[in-house]
Amino acid sequence: IDQENKKISGALNTGIRNMNGDWWTGCGSDDTWYPNKLAEQVRFLTEHPEAKIIYCDWDYININGKVIGHFKEPEFKDRMEAGRYIIHDYFGTWGGMMVHRSVFDEVGLFNESFPTREDYEMNIRILNKFMMYRVPKTLFTYRLHPEQLTNSAHAGARSAISKKYTEMARAMAIEYFGDKQNV
Repeated sequence: IDQENKKISGALNTGIRNMNGDWWTGCGSDDTWYPNKLAEQVRFLTEHPEAKIIYCDWDYININGKVIGHFKEPEFKDRMEAGRYIIHDYFGTWGGMMVHRSVFDEVGLFNESFPTREDYEMNIRILNKFMMYRVPKTLFTYRLHPEQLTNSAHAGARSAISKKYTEMARAMAIEYFGDKQNV
């Protein structure tokens, strides 16, 4: 596929629009997959046919590829509990996710107006309709380096996302807690 630079969200959307199968997974420029990633995720999907979106744990690596930390993703009992984590920005990266085509059909594609944090914004929309399932294994790495787009554009993008999705996030929290106080 050859296209003009449409930034991260545009590239992701082009890939989704042109996918041939029923499942999407991505590997960003800062990510590497462990050799067993796809096999473990397919095994999980076989055991959990109701799952339409899955995610996994991951390791941080430095610019030399050395593991310098580990991120264990939270496991959710329902989508409202997951929504609580999203509201407080506690959720990882899309490098370890697999998403069924029907999820994108239902919630749409990535918002191309965000230069970064497109995954956070997408997670809010997904959790409003779908449950996410954790594969309890470390299956990919995320490289940390000073020039990452996430470091420089994070604050502005998060502010834009917050303005657009505060009410949706609040509604999810109210549904989970059943109380309009202190949300």
